[in-house]
Amino acid sequence: MSQLRLGRLVAFLQTHPGASADDIWQATRIAKYTGRISDARAQGFDIVCATRADGRPGYWVRTVGLGW
Repeated sequence: MSQLRLGRLVAFLQTHPGASADDIWQATRIAKYTGRISDARAQGFDIVCATRADGRPGYWVRTVGLGW
C-alpha cells in the first residue's frame, strides 16, 4: 500500500511543484507524507523542501537540468 501512496505523492509533486504540507494532504489524503518522502528519496527521487515566496515550506521533485 505504501508504494501506491509513494507513487501518488511523487506524481502530485511533479505536477504541483512547491506544494505545501496542506496542499499535499488536501490533494492526496496521505497523512504521513514525510515518511513517503523518505521512501521516495530512498528509491532515488530527489525531493527537496525549500521556502516558497510566501514564506511557507514547499516540496519539489528536483529534475536534472534545472540548475538547482
